Amino acid sequence: MAAAAMAALALRERRRRRREQAERAARTRQRSKIRWSHAALAVAAALAALMAAPAFAHVVACDDFYACNFGASDGPCEYPPAPGFGVACDGSPLPASSPFAAAYGGLDLGDVPAFGLRSRPRRVGLVLVDAQEEYRAFTPPRTIANMAALARAAVEQGDVPVAISGWARRYDDPAARYVNAGDRMLGVPPERTIAYTWKRDGHVPLAELATLVGGAEGASSLLQLNSTNLDLFWNFDGRGDSILAGYLAEHAVDTVVVAGLWTDACILATAIAAHNRGFDVVVASDAVATATGTGKAAIDAVQTFALVMRTAELTDYLRSGFERSRLGQYRDPSWHDGRVYQPAERYHATANHQTVTIA
Repeated sequence: MAAAAMAALALRERRRRRREQAERAARTRQRSKIRWSHAALAVAAALAALMAAPAFAHVVACDDFYACNFGASDGPCEYPPAPGFGVACDGSPLPASSPFAAAYGGLDLGDVPAFGLRSRPRRVGLVLVDAQEEYRAFTPPRTIANMAALARAAVEQGDVPVAISGWARRYDDPAARYVNAGDRMLGVPPERTIAYTWKRDGHVPLAELATLVGGAEGASSLLQLNSTNLDLFWNFDGRGDSILAGYLAEHAVDTVVVAGLWTDACILATAIAAHNRGFDVVVASDAVATATGTGKAAIDAVQTFALVMRTAELTDYLRSGFERSRLGQYRDPSWHDGRVYQPAERYHATANHQTVTIA
């Protein structure tokens, strides 16, 4: 009897434990269902909010802050815009189109440059970079024709100055290996490279532009410049001033159209330099070429700070009778090289852990 009682007691204990395990498993499953239910509700709520929210507007606070702020004394825009208070040029509020836009008052920094040629009056100058006979071999005929078309359209206006350069560095320039980083990058003798002018007359302008340079087409103003650097602005007169910057300042140019050769070298460098000197920059994408395989990458990079347009668009604009800006309206010609001087004590460098003021 005692053995039977012990066996029955053990059976009941095993059954009790199984029931407790089953109950614990059931409670665990219930808690999991609740958690998943809450997560599903949260996702559903987020989706519902997203569906109900207004669509992001692909807009900028103003097409051009110059035009908005300085075009009229009672313009509604403020610069810099107050966070969260972006307005269009007509004063209407703008929804934020990105986290950046929210931080910058509705200005969509994902869509730059935020200006168009017709967004304000302009004084335009055309810069034909290294459009020379030496480079004809790798330049498509259509590109040359487009450069000539831009030149003709500029000359026809009578007040659009034209600058044309020729890359004049030769493989046998004295001390080239020690003077110019470009020579070390591209190779000096005995390495022959098309990056140099090899023929004595190789830097002369393309024949299609010869009449312009010779004055037969009556250009109102023309600068012909031999350049030795990728950046066309980095060529100086006897006073140490940029020749190109000074020439453009003489004509109060505030917008520079760039075309010529090579896209990923002198075009890119000159366009960046023009931007840094305070010009609005436009690059004619079908009036540039290069001997390398990175021309498209250069155009992609240019689009972060300059307008990229086709020749037909630009010639149409030049011939449209576009409104000219007043002298110095958008760019002060007296600061022709873009430098703005600040008190020397604002600039410091550290040498041997000591602060040294740069005079």
